[in-house]
Amino acid sequence: MMILSVDGGATKTCAILYDDERKRFVSSGIAGPSHFVSVSPDVSEKNIREAVNEALLEGDENIDNVDSVILGVAGAGDSIETTERGEKIVQRVLGRKKFVLNNDGYVAYRMSNLFQDGVMFAPGTGSVGFYQKSGKLKRIAGWGWFAGDEGSASWIAKRAITLAERQKDGLIPGDTFVRLIEEYFSDNFKEAIGHLEIVHDKRKVSLLAPRVSQFASNGDELALNAIRESTYTPV
Repeated sequence: MMILSVDGGATKTCAILYDDERKRFVSSGIAGPSHFVSVSPDVSEKNIREAVNEALLEGDENIDNVDSVILGVAGAGDSIETTERGEKIVQRVLGRKKFVLNNDGYVAYRMSNLFQDGVMFAPGTGSVGFYQKSGKLKRIAGWGWFAGDEGSASWIAKRAITLAERQKDGLIPGDTFVRLIEEYFSDNFKEAIGHLEIVHDKRKVSLLAPRVSQFASNGDELALNAIRESTYTPV
């Protein structure tokens, strides 16, 4: 039995081809983001298609020889609208091939705990969690980066931008975060922030998080506080 599995998020998409009969990994494919909300349907479709085609090509297989297709993509299960959008995207990629589409967090829970009670929290570009108690599975968080995604790269990056604004206003000492924002976005501070208010590029913003992490590793107190805050959100 040949299984094709796809994991898609706001930063990258990974496809894995697995031979269940021989219990062995066959091949993989990597492409850009496919989160149905963070990127356009065309971009999501393109990246899912690229990841799938690369896995099939490297495995010297045809989609017709695949017995089962399972996808865990961010955005699926968030709402009826986004789930339907995702299903249409996947249908355009796979044609008449049957598939199962779930949220990437749900697939991560099943991979880590199977059908046993447990907890799974996945902080990536965004974040989502699942826990199962007495056989009942419940999703927590994963509300998106506008008001949620605690502990994720996007949350840390947004926090860093807020701290930079406070430095710019003279409310907190220093200018390390102001210079970080100007360097990262290759623009003066006011223009960079103005652009962010117009263009909400989650992936671009989120990729600022590794810089904040590096600052924290070097002992920057503001960066350390941002990282600490990402691990704890008071009720």
